[in-house]
Amino acid sequence: MDNIEDIIPLLRRTAVPAEFLEEIGRIVVHFAILEHELVLLIHALAGAKENTSWIITSELSFRGLQDLSMSLVKGLFGEELANKYDEILAYVSRAEEKRNAIVHSLWGASGHCVVVRTKHTAKRRKGLSLQREELTRDDLLEISQEISRASYKVEMFRRGLQGGEYFPKY
Repeated sequence: MDNIEDIIPLLRRTAVPAEFLEEIGRIVVHFAILEHELVLLIHALAGAKENTSWIITSELSFRGLQDLSMSLVKGLFGEELANKYDEILAYVSRAEEKRNAIVHSLWGASGHCVVVRTKHTAKRRKGLSLQREELTRDDLLEISQEISRASYKVEMFRRGLQGGEYFPKY
């Protein structure tokens, strides 16, 4: 590494303690699992060959995965099951909001037991606003657990469909 531009990123540090970075990482990983569970549900519902299913889902946004999964549930099983799945998607959406707040924020330290999440937003209706929130490690752990619970709900919904009369058991 002779170029200073290659060295600088290695020297950059954050004031955020490592144990908080670990919890932020846990949130990212649990969200990836949640996203994967939505993909698996779509694959099961679509009933297409594996490569075809991956082609359908690989470039979809998280919202697109939610919309497609709901459309498939509604189209294949009707309103009653769609209403049950809608409750799960409400939980999934709240988990996504929390994940987005964590991932799309600037982080700083505020002592040994608290970090500060800061984000500017500019919405059409509200205009410019500043979000500033102090979080403990336990707060971050609770967010990762909530995301994990959302993932579990999607997985159990999929398994319920696959284990029932709708899909063959694997």
